[in-house]
Amino acid sequence: MPQALVGTGGFLAAALWMDLMFDFQVLGHAGELPAPVLAAIVTHYHHVTEAAAPMGNVTSLVMLLTVFGAVLQLSRPAIPLWIRGTVLVLALAITLITLVGVVPAVQRLVSADSPELQSELARRILTGHLLGLGCVAAYLGLQITAAQRIGRRSEPAPA
Repeated sequence: MPQALVGTGGFLAAALWMDLMFDFQVLGHAGELPAPVLAAIVTHYHHVTEAAAPMGNVTSLVMLLTVFGAVLQLSRPAIPLWIRGTVLVLALAITLITLVGVVPAVQRLVSADSPELQSELARRILTGHLLGLGCVAAYLGLQITAAQRIGRRSEPAPA
């Protein structure tokens, strides 16, 4: 189970990385973002949300699998309870940050026509993605630890 959940975490980290390459353009700018920066960010999110449909649903599916797997993992006594519980909290946090914070901001960003509002939304998206990346990194670290613990228990005893 932890090995499969490392895969879902890796997928989410890769998706975040792709978005962060555009999100980081907001750094170093105060107030309204320059038009080329806004254009690049808005175009990226337009492609991700609208032009790539229905592929955007894959990320949602992976998040659901991550939460479902973390719930199932609660029944694995070979993994310490604190790891199982923290993994579930992190999986839920990743999902909530995305569904409650990032996705609505992205939808508004793509449809907004005010550069001031788009700049505010781009910064909000960056913040959400950085929080999500922190959660995904911690989640992956714990899942790798869990996989190693299970691997050590299943190794044959030395002869």
